[in-house]
Amino acid sequence: MSDLLFQGLIITGIGMGLVFVAIVFLWGLMALMVHLDSRIGQAVEMVSTPAARGTGTKDQSAKSQAAAAAVAVALASKKVRITVSEMGSHRPVSEWKQVQRAQVLQEKSRVIMHRQDRRS
Repeated sequence: MSDLLFQGLIITGIGMGLVFVAIVFLWGLMALMVHLDSRIGQAVEMVSTPAARGTGTKDQSAKSQAAAAAVAVALASKKVRITVSEMGSHRPVSEWKQVQRAQVLQEKSRVIMHRQDRRS
């Protein structure tokens, strides 16, 4: 093998090795973040659980009822929003999209007109 080809193969191998090392590093970083996130979620649940089992005073029960009502209202409004969006509510379209759609329609009309001219 010539020296130039050998050098090219070495450089290619080093480059590919670096790419795979970077991919493995990012994969490990993501796995670590998922692991830490699940541990933090468990710690929050463990901390909030004893507070929810309070002594049952009137003030705490009123607060818990208000919180439950707020959650119920939020869930109900979320369901309404979902059903409205499923029905195909028309949202305003950005100007950029309008311009792009107009250009596409103009281009299609030019093609159609050109075809009609060729047939005549």
